[in-house]
Amino acid sequence: MYNDDTIVIRRATLRDINELCDIYLNLSSEAKRFFHPFPFNRRKLQIIFFIMILCDRLIKIIKHIIPKLGMTLLVAYDKNESKIVGFFYLRIIGKENGILVANYGLTVREGMRSKGIGTRMEAAIIERAKQIKIGKIRITVLEDNIAAIRLYKKFGFKIIGYTNDDYWEGRYEKNLLLELDL
Repeated sequence: MYNDDTIVIRRATLRDINELCDIYLNLSSEAKRFFHPFPFNRRKLQIIFFIMILCDRLIKIIKHIIPKLGMTLLVAYDKNESKIVGFFYLRIIGKENGILVANYGLTVREGMRSKGIGTRMEAAIIERAKQIKIGKIRITVLEDNIAAIRLYKKFGFKIIGYTNDDYWEGRYEKNLLLELDL
């Protein structure tokens, strides 16, 4: 377990882009499948992270004009090791009954899992969502991602259904649909 003095959750910066790409590209096939089942290359990732960082800087304005461009990208930074050990994005997916609804993705660097970092990041996601006035978070998780499901339930997410949205290595995969009202 890491203590609060070791890991800092902070907004991603342009200087972080290559390290973020390295983290994603070095994930195991299973970790990529659990996090985001698309075969991104370095160039696509650099563009995606750049856009996320830019949108994060403008989120207070964007969320009112073009809500679906409202997103934030945060990192878990290990001060002792001087490296990013995980990251997450939070993205507005729309408005329902006057409230903003978002989803997100979270991953922890290979070799750094089961140390409490994901739990710290999950708490930070929820806090960040509240800061930018998100009213509901809705996520999908592969039904065999037991560790993630356990983490989400610990934070109050409820299973509300199923989807077959993720396509990975030639097949659609069954996901649980979870939701948290903020």
